[in-house]
Amino acid sequence: MLADTLGFMRRLAVPFVILLLAGCSDDDVSVPADIGLDVRPDIIPHLDRGQPDLPMPDQAAPDQAAPDQAAPDLQLPDLLVPDLPPPDLPIPDQALPPAHEKCSSAAALTLATGMATAQGDTTLASNEFGSAVSCGGTSAYVGPQVYYTATLTAGKLYGLKLTPGPKFDPTLYAFEASSGCTGIGVNAGCAGHVSDVTGVGAAGVETLTLKPSTTGAWIIAVDGFSASDRGPFTLSLSEAKPAQNDRCAQATLLTLVAGKASAVGDTSTATNQFGTSITCGTSYDYDGPQLYYIVSLPAGKTAKVTVTPSTSWDLAAYAFTDATCTAVTVDKQCAAWFSDSAGAGQAESFSITTTTQQTFVLAVDSYAATQSGAFSLTIDIK
Repeated sequence: MLADTLGFMRRLAVPFVILLLAGCSDDDVSVPADIGLDVRPDIIPHLDRGQPDLPMPDQAAPDQAAPDQAAPDLQLPDLLVPDLPPPDLPIPDQALPPAHEKCSSAAALTLATGMATAQGDTTLASNEFGSAVSCGGTSAYVGPQVYYTATLTAGKLYGLKLTPGPKFDPTLYAFEASSGCTGIGVNAGCAGHVSDVTGVGAAGVETLTLKPSTTGAWIIAVDGFSASDRGPFTLSLSEAKPAQNDRCAQATLLTLVAGKASAVGDTSTATNQFGTSITCGTSYDYDGPQLYYIVSLPAGKTAKVTVTPSTSWDLAAYAFTDATCTAVTVDKQCAAWFSDSAGAGQAESFSITTTTQQTFVLAVDSYAATQSGAFSLTIDIK
C-alpha cells in the first residue's frame, strides 16, 4: 500500500515541475543532478552532432592526385646514365693495327681437310719494308700489308685465292719462311710467286699457285701496289692435284703422227715458274701459270701451233729451243714464236719454220695469274 502511494506522488510531481520550469528563466531553474528526470538525454544528442558540410580530416580533396602517382611528364627511358658512351662509338681495341702486320708475327693458317680460310683487313696496317719489295718486278709494293704462315708439303700443289673488298686493289705474294723477314729476303723469296691483277673488288681477285720443292713453312703476304691500296679481304689456301708438266724441264713429250700432234691440259693446276721474267719482247710480262710441251719438228717444214681455250679465259702461247730452261734465254727466244693477239675465249696460233730437224718447247701461258683454265693444243705440219 505504501509503494502505491509513493508511485502516485511521483507521477503527480512531474507535471508540477514542468509547469514550474516553463515559467522561469534558465538562470532561475536549477535541476538537481540526481532528480532522475529524462530531460538531460534530450540535450546530449544535440551537443554531439557534427557539422554536416565539413569533410572528414583523413579524406583527400577530390581534385588532388593520389600521393603515389608519378608526375605525368617524367619518363624513366629519357634519363641517361652520365658515364655511358653513345652506342655508336667504336670499341677502343678496333682502332689498333692488326697484330700480323709484321712478317715475324704472321698469323697461322692451318689446313683442315685440305682447306684454310682467313678474313683480314690492311686498312690500319703499315708498310714494313718500304720500297724494298717488288718480287722481281720493276715497281715496288708500297701498300700496307699483313702476313700469314702455313706449313706446305713438298710435291703438293697449293692454290691461293685473295678476294678483296669492293674498294680494294690488292697484291698477293708468298715466299719460304727461310728467306727471312728482311726486305732483301722477302724480295728474293717472292720472285715468281706474285699475283697483281689490275682491278678493284671483284675485278681484282688474285690467285697464286705454290708447288714447294721441300716441306716447310711459307709466308703469304696481302699487300698493295700503292699506299692507298688497302682494305678488307678473304684469303683461302687449298691443296690441289698438281700438273706434272708445269716446269720447263718436265715438259710433256708430244709425238707427231702423220704430221699431227695434240694434247689437252689445264693451267689452273699449274704454277708460274719464271715469275715476271718472260715478256717475249712485249711491254708486259706473262706471269700466269703455264704448262710445257716438247716436240721434235722435221727439217724444211712449217708447223702451225694452235691453242684453243675451253672456257672464256685469255691465254698466250709461245715456243723456244733452250733445253736448259734459263729464264733470260727463254725470254729472248720466245720473241720469235709467240701469239697473244686474240681475246678471252679465242684461240691463239703461230707458225715455226725449220731448216733442220729441231726440238722445241711449247708453253701455254697467260698475262695474269687470274687467267688460267682448260685448253686443247694442236700441231699441224705443212
